[in-house]
Amino acid sequence: MSARAATTTTRATGDLQNYNAGLGGVFAPPVTVNNGLFYTSNVPYIFLYDALIASCNAQSVACSASSNVNFLDTGKCLTTVSVLPLL
Repeated sequence: MSARAATTTTRATGDLQNYNAGLGGVFAPPVTVNNGLFYTSNVPYIFLYDALIASCNAQSVACSASSNVNFLDTGKCLTTVSVLPLL
């Protein structure tokens, strides 16, 4: 019996990334705020939108890298990023 990769995750308090689905078992890195800047993967962004897009892109790249190493179909790593405008 093989272990299945998780398909959803629970976000930590303070994580602004609300995309909880795993792409090929890979989850989007958290987005946090500190001193007025938004961070994901230790990179600062001025706008939340940019940090969320970077987080989703990092998830897609990590999924593709994992799929390539394991000779799996990278099609499961593609997703449509939808971020609602912040008004």
